[in-house]
Amino acid sequence: MLPRESRVTLAALSVAAVVGAVSLALNLDAALPYGSAVLYLIAFVGLSLLVPQLYLAWTTSGPGTRKWHLRAGLGVAGVLALTGANVDPSGRTAMQVIGVGLLVTLFLVEAVQGYYESALFEDASAE
Repeated sequence: MLPRESRVTLAALSVAAVVGAVSLALNLDAALPYGSAVLYLIAFVGLSLLVPQLYLAWTTSGPGTRKWHLRAGLGVAGVLALTGANVDPSGRTAMQVIGVGLLVTLFLVEAVQGYYESALFEDASAE
């Protein structure tokens, strides 16, 4: 049997493939503003990468695994959004804003986690 992470990733890739196939069949590139850029962000960056990593981070019990899923999801999605901005000139600004937003979110999450793990909260116990 496949591990849980593999099943979640496979399901997300399947949904992204269906969204891509439907968008090609219905020619949604022409109907949407920033057509191919929006579809790239939704199908590739969002559905196949960011959503499963955030889901796994939310539902995983281990703190180390949770951090890894957050870092992988936000970091890789931000970098892919920024690199996709160079490919499609029509939605360049929107993709750059989304990519930088994802990376800033990653840095904020890391800063907050580092703050709570610092010596300031060493004696504070919620138990």
